[in-house]
Order: sequence, then C-alpha cells, then structure tokens
Amino acid sequence: MAHRSSTRAHGAAAVALASLLGVAACQPGTDPAPSPPGDETTTTMPSPTSTDDPSAPTTDPSVPVPDTTAPTTETTSATPDTTAPPDTTATTVDDAPAPEGPDGHPEGWELVFADEFDGDELDRDRWCTRYVYGGGGYLQDGFEDDECGRGGNGTLDTLRGEAEVYRDLNQLGEPLHVLRDGHLELSATETASEYHRGYGIDYESAMIRSKEEFVPTDDAPLYLVARIRMPDVHGTWPAFWLNPGFGDGGELGWPPEIDIVEGPLNNVGEGPDTFFVNSHGVGANGLASGGSATFSSIDEDLFDARWHHYLGDGSIRDTWLTVGLTWESDSLCWSVVPDGGQRVDFACQEDFRWVHDDGSAANPASILLNLGIGGWGSNHDNSTLDPADYPGFDSGEDVTSFDIDYVRVYEG
Repeated sequence: MAHRSSTRAHGAAAVALASLLGVAACQPGTDPAPSPPGDETTTTMPSPTSTDDPSAPTTDPSVPVPDTTAPTTETTSATPDTTAPPDTTATTVDDAPAPEGPDGHPEGWELVFADEFDGDELDRDRWCTRYVYGGGGYLQDGFEDDECGRGGNGTLDTLRGEAEVYRDLNQLGEPLHVLRDGHLELSATETASEYHRGYGIDYESAMIRSKEEFVPTDDAPLYLVARIRMPDVHGTWPAFWLNPGFGDGGELGWPPEIDIVEGPLNNVGEGPDTFFVNSHGVGANGLASGGSATFSSIDEDLFDARWHHYLGDGSIRDTWLTVGLTWESDSLCWSVVPDGGQRVDFACQEDFRWVHDDGSAANPASILLNLGIGGWGSNHDNSTLDPADYPGFDSGEDVTSFDIDYVRVYEG
C-alpha cells in the first residue's frame, strides 16, 4: 500500500526551518523581528530564535529552505507580449455548482481520501490552514489545533516577497474559507493589519493543508485530482501542490516538492491561458536544492516544456478546470480532464524520487491549496497590485477567491 498517515498518529514535533520559506538569496537574520508572543498579527518574518518558550519557532540553520521565487527559466518571458494586457480586474462568475463529470482516475483504483466541500464550513478534521513550518504567529482564537502544529511548527503564514498573510478570519472578523454551493472559496481581501502593512503585506488570504499525508510505493501508485476555478485577477497566484508533512517525527525539510498547478497571473510571462507545473528535488539529472523538472514526454499541443506551461485554448480563468497528477514511486504525470472527456496526460517526468538532497526519504506529502497574492503573481512587483480587486467582505462587492469543487486521492 501507499503510505498514508494522519497527523494524529505522529510523535514528537519536527525541527522547524531556519528561516522563513522564501527567496534563496535572502539570508537568515535579515528579516524584520517578529511581534511579541501572543500577538495574533505576528508576521512570519522571524530572525533565528533561541528561546525556551514552546510557542516560539525553533530554528535550525542546517535545514535547507524552499525557493519560492519563479523558476530561473521564468526571469524573462520567452516571447514578451507587446500587445495590451488583458483586463484582469475582478469579474463576477457563475456561482452555480461545478458540473459533475469524470475526474480521470484510472479504472479500478480505490478512493482513499476526498473532500467534496458539501458542508456548511471547512472540515477541520481534514485540513489545517497554515504551512507545516514554524515562524508565524499563534493560530487565531478559536482555531487552535494541536494536530496542525507541534512545538512551534504549523504556524507559518506568509512567504518572502508575497503580499498576503494567511488567516482564518480577516481583520473584519469574516471567514476567509467560505463554503458555498458545494465548493470551497479561498478568499483574499485587502484588509491586512497596519502591522503587516508595515512589511508590505496588504492582503489577508486563505490556504488549506491536509492533515493526512501521502507517498506512493512501488506497488501502490497514487492519483491526486482537484477541480478548481482560478481567479481572473492580476497579482493572484493560486496553487495546488505537495510538500513534505510531519511524517512519523522526521525532521521538516525541503525539497522535495511537486507543483500540480501554479497559476500566477502577471501578464508578463504568465497569462490567463496558462498554468505552470514543476517538481523540485533529486531527479534524472541529479537536480537538487530546487532544481526543476526535465520532462520525458509531453503533448506539444498542450504543454510548453521550456517554460513548464500548460497551454489552454483561451482563458482558463473563472472557469472550472479538473487537474490531476499520477504519482508513482519513480515518475510523475500531469493531466487535465476536459468536461465530459477522458484524462489527458500532457507532461511526464521519469526518475523523480520523493527524497531530500542527500537521498534520504522525505516525510510523506501534505496536499496544499492556497491563494497567494503578489510575488510571482505580480512578476515580483507588488506595486502593480490594485486594492480595488481585493475588497473586504463588508464592502458589498465581490471578493477575489480561488474556488475548489473537490480534492480526491486514489490508490492503485
């Protein structure tokens, strides 16, 4: 069987990362100091900390940190678009339930995890709402959860260069995880506290991270699939991805990582008709410390291997899209499932292994879906963000959201 675990069964807390997950060139110790313990608006930009306070993040300078910048191939656009950029202001979308249809799972595979988001509120027996790492503020009142963090871990709530902080409630006291018409809306509002605005973080947004963790074996591959609707708003960066979880008490670390969908909309290299896929870690080329995937087979009509772009037939924003990943112990295949159609594998990578740079096994993966703001979503120029696209709920206007109809995992 594939390894599947719940954080309920795990032992001691893992070691927290040395510093905020973020741009590799930013060194620990160069970040603003955190707010005092107990401040619910604590930012996730700590310097390395040494303290006996169990609520404070534990840091270890030997642990590598992820690089959340755009891939090196994305520093310039392949073919800069000299035409006027599309209008990416907030638009009203059809809030009818997502249409039923096939999810592309291989015949005979067993459904081992699913959330259809049919209830009235987020199922917190399944999901956490911060990154697995430490370095953020306390969980907000009423949302504390020992399964989501241990010894200061499970609190990280923003990444360097981005303009959002992840919260359960915004500063107006309104929920950012909204279940409506059979789907989950991860909402973003321009309501960040003055404290966060002092660090260039103007927005509050939402994310989910699965408590259950997954990794395939030779005898039990996995198929992970979600039906999503990405916002058609400049500066948004929705993502559906996999990152090591707590495991059975092993140290937290990075890489590996698998990006099933990254959807930055900056209208420079990433427009409304594309999303980006990738993996990070040791692969066929011995890549390490954030090295990018090399693809062994592609559908050239649907995928640009140079830029790792899925190529939509027109805009894929504000419309439902089913995306999946077939994950075997030594390979990956990314896919889309057209409405009423069959799964189409558009890119595959051979010899990918879910291991750390030194070849040791990484903790099983949590599933993450989040709505980032700025960073790659604004081509690393957050001054281009328009607050009018991210109003607060109390304005009576539509609020930008990344919508999720379902998340499912099958085992072969």
